[in-house]
Amino acid sequence: MGNQSWYHSFFDEAPYKDNWLPSKNYLSLGFLPGYALQSRELLELQTAILYQISTTNRSSFLHGQPRIDLEEESLIGGDLPSPILVDTQSQIFSIAKNTQIFTNFSLAASVDAFSIPNGFWITIPPSSIDLNNVNGHLEVLDSTPSENAYVGFTVEVVAVDSVEDQSLLDPAGTDFKNNDAPGATRYAYKIISTGDNKFLSSNEKKRNQGEFFVPIAQWKNGSYYWAFDESTQIPGITP
Repeated sequence: MGNQSWYHSFFDEAPYKDNWLPSKNYLSLGFLPGYALQSRELLELQTAILYQISTTNRSSFLHGQPRIDLEEESLIGGDLPSPILVDTQSQIFSIAKNTQIFTNFSLAASVDAFSIPNGFWITIPPSSIDLNNVNGHLEVLDSTPSENAYVGFTVEVVAVDSVEDQSLLDPAGTDFKNNDAPGATRYAYKIISTGDNKFLSSNEKKRNQGEFFVPIAQWKNGSYYWAFDESTQIPGITP
């Protein structure tokens, strides 16, 4: 069970009651004519698909690995910039807007983490701080990291309903009875940070119930290294 991406459905509690479990090995659902469609069956349908996608992704990518389209970009330099920019002289860490980072944290150490969605790409939202007008990149580090500390961000997984996000209300229009009716609840992630969406430093790859830390880089011997392999130095720049 230690290799499972998660251990039960995201919507397993009332009123959703999706009782999908990876241990049952259900791959598909067949809907019988003449029978009412259960809401939990719609949930189980997407849960099974997402579980397969996540498990496949976890076999290919490491935790904290930036997404790179190899025909366009490179993690180790080239004609186009890396999604990570580092000034090793001033120890400034920055990242491109909308960089995607893979989440592949271990589940074996804590039963509290078994229900956190895992094996997905998450997009880092744009920050409001510009790094000396470097095109498309933003400063996101709040302090100089200590030796061997990881630089990254904490993600919280939350359920969002139409009270928190009014765009989820049904936009059918005033001619229909379901106009502005509450829509389905969504699972979403949000970045937990300090100040103006700045990155955090941590000496551990910590994980709590409903939250996990995504390390992007590690500060060692005056340079940043990729956290997902901890042996390849990130190319530095001078802003």
